Amino acid sequence: MDFFSEIDRLENNANDENLINIDDVIANGQLFTALEAVPTISAIYCTYSTALAGIINALNQTGYLINEEQEEMSANGFMYTWNFQERLISIILLYPASRSIHPAAIKNQQYSYYL
Repeated sequence: MDFFSEIDRLENNANDENLINIDDVIANGQLFTALEAVPTISAIYCTYSTALAGIINALNQTGYLINEEQEEMSANGFMYTWNFQERLISIILLYPASRSIHPAAIKNQQYSYYL
């Protein structure tokens, strides 16, 4: 599931940090619907920092308390957790499988650990 459901971009700008979020899975309820439908979901993995920032910001704006703790294997050194219907959900940043400057060995180790 992609965090962004609909985006726009600044004119002549392909930088992902400058995406204009028009709609996302929190605003339109798709994430909550998925979490309710599949009670075994306990983790959300983001491969782009823009999506991670977006999901954390959107959850905060929705009133959820997001906890941050150190997580050595995550791409940014942190794991974020929140409580959804008495279920702890973690949010972790992974290195992108492709289009990443990080060595394949590091990405393989990280993906094996989490997935």
